[in-house]
Amino acid sequence: MKPPLILVVDDEPVSLQVLEKYLTFEGFTVETAMTGAAGVEKALQLKPNLILLDVMMPDCDGLEICKQLQAHEETATTPIIFITAKQSKEHKLEGLSVGAVDYITKPIEFQEALARIKTQLKLQKVYKENINLQKELGEARRNVAIGSITEGIAHNINNLLGGIKGHLDLLRILNTQEEKSIYHMEKMDEAIHRMVEIVNKLRTISITQNYMTSDILLAKLVKMGVQYFMEEHSNATEIPINSKGTAGVMINSCPELVQNAISNLLINAWESYGDEVADEARRVEIDLEQEDGFAQIKINDWGKGISTELLDTLYEPFSTRHAGVGRGLGLTLAKHFIKNVGGTLELHPREEGGTCATIKLPLNKEAL
Repeated sequence: MKPPLILVVDDEPVSLQVLEKYLTFEGFTVETAMTGAAGVEKALQLKPNLILLDVMMPDCDGLEICKQLQAHEETATTPIIFITAKQSKEHKLEGLSVGAVDYITKPIEFQEALARIKTQLKLQKVYKENINLQKELGEARRNVAIGSITEGIAHNINNLLGGIKGHLDLLRILNTQEEKSIYHMEKMDEAIHRMVEIVNKLRTISITQNYMTSDILLAKLVKMGVQYFMEEHSNATEIPINSKGTAGVMINSCPELVQNAISNLLINAWESYGDEVADEARRVEIDLEQEDGFAQIKINDWGKGISTELLDTLYEPFSTRHAGVGRGLGLTLAKHFIKNVGGTLELHPREEGGTCATIKLPLNKEAL
């Protein structure tokens, strides 16, 4: 675990050096700045865990610097402790009112300063954990709601489809000699089969069971996913797989779920180009990497990319723009499949255009 990063902003060289030496000795990573402008710049660049800020700076007083840092999203929640020679109650209240969390008075008593710093770092850690828990809780509630809704929809549609299928079978028996009737009944049968597939996909969203996993070569698993996609999209061009030194890498997962997730992500990447782009002009590539005990499968496209209004609802059913039958479930299913095998899925815009979908899966323990 990396030690906390503390940024010290002070225009007095001796004070700066003493603080840097003391905090480094206590196990912190320390960065320094001797002007307010340099302090703001470093804070935005380094995103420290805590800032020690001298109130009396030559170019800009600490109160103004604190306001500037509060105005930036990157540093708005970073705890700032003022260093000051002033000890009046009014002065301290003024600092607290602009966003400072505490004060250290000069001459600095280092044991007291260390206690205040550690307290604020603990509070900041709790704050971040609380934010993450709120996000996870929101996602969990959304998943439960989606699961309940889709299970109910799937159950009712399945019952209706069962009745339709029964009547269709009866019509087939009664109209064996009518060629036109047979043709239309076959079309109805195909439509029902497609609807059943969609219902089964909906039902998988509501499933929370743990799936059986096994050890499998990463490259083999990805090729299975690509093959699954190619069977559904025979007009698709070849999809290159760049191994990047992952030959022989084993992962522990459920092959069926992962290959389905890869196939759904490839469909999403393929369709991101829109109908106006010819199949042969579409480019989709896969990069395989391993890092920190995880295998990474990166599916890259150069399509239209992710619109900002979709970022918050990206994995919700039917949030994508495609309105065809069964469209809009791909990302939801992929996220669900990968989560159930202990992995993660994230989508990010690529600098050169398009989207990168990154699947992270745990490696086989023997590969670590």
